Amino acid sequence: MKIQRDLALPALDHVSIYIYPTVGQLQSSIRMGGATWVGGHAQPELRTILLAAPTGVEGQISLERDLPHELVHILLYERMGDQYHNLPTWLNEGLATLQEGVPNPAYIFELDRAARENALISMHSLCASFPISEEDALLAYAQSASFTQYLLDIYGVGGVALLLDAYQEGTSCEGGIQRVYQRPISQLENEWRWTSLSNPNLLDFAQPLLPWLLLGLSVLVVFGIIFLLSRRQHKG
Repeated sequence: MKIQRDLALPALDHVSIYIYPTVGQLQSSIRMGGATWVGGHAQPELRTILLAAPTGVEGQISLERDLPHELVHILLYERMGDQYHNLPTWLNEGLATLQEGVPNPAYIFELDRAARENALISMHSLCASFPISEEDALLAYAQSASFTQYLLDIYGVGGVALLLDAYQEGTSCEGGIQRVYQRPISQLENEWRWTSLSNPNLLDFAQPLLPWLLLGLSVLVVFGIIFLLSRRQHKG
């Protein structure tokens, strides 16, 4: 896998894969915490992957998408060891989603819709877990993949490797971002929105400058009034 080469993730000598013909049968075998839409699950400590894939073309597409995704979780566990669960959920799932063999069109749709409607989820809230509802979870996966791709594009695989190192050493979600990228996650998120999404939230970027903008506007208004008064006095 490309991610295995880029991030120097360890090789796997074996992985156990169990394939169920329906999502319902997969759900009955494990507890998914109410996330009934989940079609794949990895148990990294056991090097085990559980997938739902019906027979036929649909099942083949599901396997090509979900198997690489779940394999990434196991590879990350092999690299991180006991600190695997310290990985921010957005980074763990973002790296996994980027390796899916068949991109999910629902991710593109949800990300575009949320950007247009100013309904994106804050990346900070995706540090610990993802939403349970299917629509919100799709958006969380889409955002995580897009945000992680932005980090790879702008700062390279070296930056992400350093981020993994930081979390392996026990750094918090915010602390890892600050340590590697020298800025808070909120600022990095704003940069991602501006650069990667077609409908950036301009208010996020203008807000720090708002007092100065208002001051400048007030000065212009005052000068405008003075100018008008001077014109009237000159005419008189």
